[in-house]
Amino acid sequence: MTLVSICIPTHTARRLPYLREAMASALAQTHHELEIILSDNGHDEAIRAFADEQIRKDPRVRYRRNDPSVSMGGNFNAALQAATGKYVIFNGDDDRLLPTCVETLLAAHRHDTVLAFSNHYIIDKHGDRDKALTHDYLVAYARDRLPPGVVADPVACAWRLSLPMPASLIRTADAQRLGITSQAAAGDLDFFIRLAAEGGKFVFVHDFLVDYRVHGASFTSSGGADTALVERLGPIAVPPHVEPIKRRLLSTILLTSVSVALKTGAVREARSLIRHRYYPRIRESAWRVLMQRGLALLPSSMARSSLTFAARARRVARGGFRSAS
Repeated sequence: MTLVSICIPTHTARRLPYLREAMASALAQTHHELEIILSDNGHDEAIRAFADEQIRKDPRVRYRRNDPSVSMGGNFNAALQAATGKYVIFNGDDDRLLPTCVETLLAAHRHDTVLAFSNHYIIDKHGDRDKALTHDYLVAYARDRLPPGVVADPVACAWRLSLPMPASLIRTADAQRLGITSQAAAGDLDFFIRLAAEGGKFVFVHDFLVDYRVHGASFTSSGGADTALVERLGPIAVPPHVEPIKRRLLSTILLTSVSVALKTGAVREARSLIRHRYYPRIRESAWRVLMQRGLALLPSSMARSSLTFAARARRVARGGFRSAS
């Protein structure tokens, strides 16, 4: 039997109800040769008490705590470095693995593949599946048109964000070697892009094997502002056919990052981001580009208030247009 490490990074007892679900889903896997590493990045004794309880029930559970606390990426890396399995999967402390997740992804691996990944359901804060949002994610991340089996173009797949971390079984040696960056909020995206650039094979399993929770506290819901990610990914060379995909992704992140900078009055930072070579051209997002360029010329206080007014005016205009139509 192949030992698989399930890493569950966590950081606060406020998420303990979710964490109980995540742990239960890991323990319920049909593949039993597991170690489950709970990596605690906080100092809530309720988490430690929960871990002790789980260890008494099942010796496959291991607990570790960062002291002092580290970044989110640092916590992922700490869990990863503690892993001893041949393969590793990151189960978010608010996500749930379906019972056959590890078994199915493990069966898809071959001697020359570095990771196998699957589809996932979207669940809300109550744990209920959202069919419409699940479909939207499937389309948005291009898994609706991805055939099962060995992925023909791993680089394009990674830049399209097709690989979900909670639904990916990764060769541990590769994950430990590359690590998860602590400088970017979307460290998983950075990891997959760097892994694909090395030329390893990916395998896609069409089954839905994970319940992935989307709520207000997740990076998925935050709009994706991340200037550190842009700086890390910008210099990575891609084939010509992937360049438009790369530009689309980085342009979107830059637009959001400039808006965040203007909202906080960081006009100088906004101007620097606007000069980035992947900041969108006017024809790609005319209204937002023109607005951001104009606001970046104003003093900080005026930029903040003008951005708020412009956003409110656009919402009103959109509402009026929908009513009229």
